[in-house]
Amino acid sequence: MGVKFRLVLYANSKSKAAAAARAAFDRISRLERIFSDYRANSEARRLTTAAESQTVRVSKDMSRILKVSLKIAAQSGGAFDPTLGALTQQWRRARTLQQELSPAQIETARAQTGWEKLTWSPKDSTLRHDCPGLAFDFGGIAKGDAADEAAKVLESMGYRQYLIDAGGDLRLGAAPPGKTGWSVQLGYQGETRHLSHCGVATSGATFKYLLQASRRQSHILDPGHGKGLVTDQELTCIANNATLADALATAGSVLGEGPKREALARHYSAEFLSTRAPRPR
Repeated sequence: MGVKFRLVLYANSKSKAAAAARAAFDRISRLERIFSDYRANSEARRLTTAAESQTVRVSKDMSRILKVSLKIAAQSGGAFDPTLGALTQQWRRARTLQQELSPAQIETARAQTGWEKLTWSPKDSTLRHDCPGLAFDFGGIAKGDAADEAAKVLESMGYRQYLIDAGGDLRLGAAPPGKTGWSVQLGYQGETRHLSHCGVATSGATFKYLLQASRRQSHILDPGHGKGLVTDQELTCIANNATLADALATAGSVLGEGPKREALARHYSAEFLSTRAPRPR
């Protein structure tokens, strides 16, 4: 997943808290080995070829994230799409070189994407597709999922007061002792709220971007045209859990302001807040 995780945990025993934290981080590590597209042997990378023109059974964890991903893809009209791997790899190379992709490069990669090209059976946890070169990218949901799964580990061990930071995306448990909630700044120089029992995620171009004519081309790719969003806005989503917050922040950024984003927020009982990103240096 390519991000650092941080955990804050309240407990009455330092040794027990350390054991709970280790168990939570172990769970995160296992999920990273499944979903990361930086690892050549991850399940996400293996599916790129394994599911092409043949039906394959996926792991329980992969089944869970596919079910949520494809549901949000459908409900967002494809604004969120877990099959953007070919475009993602192109964008990463372009960012490293700070060199904009050509129209031909974009169209070639776009032909290798599309969540609707998947044949997915949640009942049997089986997957296939008939699109050569199609690759998965769970970067817009896996961090939140890992935070939620780590939270389940902590709660199964009796710990309720925690904050899990997944590279800036948050899963919040019960409020710290004597507080009404965790103090969270929403986006860059956004308002501060005291929150608990929810997920918070921000999408934008603050740290990862391709700079073109002094404007940021975000790492958030629009499946409609295959390019990164060009915007000076960040979008923060507050949702019932970190998985939804992570994916909805991406989908909401692509949709932009308007009735479609509002309908998505209502469907998931989520909230979107926009803030202005810092200027490029």
